[in-house]
Amino acid sequence: MQEMIWYLYDPDTEEKVDLTAKERWTVGRARSNDFFIRDQSVSLEHAEIHYKDGKFYVVDLDSFNSTFINGSEIKSEIQMKLKPKDSVQFGDKVYYFSSTEPNQALLDLPSITDTFKIGASKTQDVILHNYEQPIEQEGKEKKKSSLKNLRQQKDEIEGLHQQLDEIKKEGARREKKKALAEAKAKELDEFNTYLKAKKHDSIISLEATIDSIVLVTDRIGVDKSKLLDQIKELETKIQQIRKEILELDEEKKTNVAIMNELKNDIEIIKGRDALEEELSGLYKEIRSFAKEDMTQKVIMIKALIDEKEKEFKKVQKEYADDRFGDKKPDLYGNKKAS
Repeated sequence: MQEMIWYLYDPDTEEKVDLTAKERWTVGRARSNDFFIRDQSVSLEHAEIHYKDGKFYVVDLDSFNSTFINGSEIKSEIQMKLKPKDSVQFGDKVYYFSSTEPNQALLDLPSITDTFKIGASKTQDVILHNYEQPIEQEGKEKKKSSLKNLRQQKDEIEGLHQQLDEIKKEGARREKKKALAEAKAKELDEFNTYLKAKKHDSIISLEATIDSIVLVTDRIGVDKSKLLDQIKELETKIQQIRKEILELDEEKKTNVAIMNELKNDIEIIKGRDALEEELSGLYKEIRSFAKEDMTQKVIMIKALIDEKEKEFKKVQKEYADDRFGDKKPDLYGNKKAS
């Protein structure tokens, strides 16, 4: 019995990616990925596909243009289970999740013209395309009509209508994607114009520039550390110098006080010298006194005073006699005797 293979079908290239070959697939635009997608809307490391317990899961790796299942965006870093018929979209690139299991209708979702054909009449079975088998409808014998057969045909027709509706939706979605692609292309041109103006050719060159800036930044950090150390040394020297300045200020205050005291001593010395000079003059004058006889001078002065007093009394008496006569009192108010 042939082992069932699960795969992602690319409707643009009609290629299939066998997912049963590994338990973990990396998906992205980088060639190092297990599932390499050459599309600008796909991130370098866009998503992962995991296989465990017989089921497949898709995990978005915080991609720029997101990952979608059946048109719904999935959250990053969350495992989303895949079911048959699911469409898986990485950025703008769409795939369909399917398998080679027989009689699984609508697993591949191919285009109308290229991947399946209908050659049955109303009384014939409708045969869906199976990629593992060629399509050979014409020339097949008609089956006998039965209620079971009619129900099966009805179910298949309804399935085809459903498939047609989904294909129409897919066509509308593709047109929308084309418009989105044009907008993205315009945005990409703007990016390229900007990068060309900035002369940034690739991520490698930018990373090289960043590395050089990092080296310069590291050197700046080292130089800054050295300068900070020098600042600390200078601050220590400044503190020492300030301490020396304070000591000099104190010494200056002491010197000023000493100088003021010395100036005061100079004035005292000047006063002493003047006093000595004055005292010397006095001593000189006193020594001259010894050469004179002061006692004789005293006697002479006293005799002169007595003589002057006698003469004064005589004049006084004459004046009184002349004015008052014998009856008039004397100058002292006493009456003279008759």
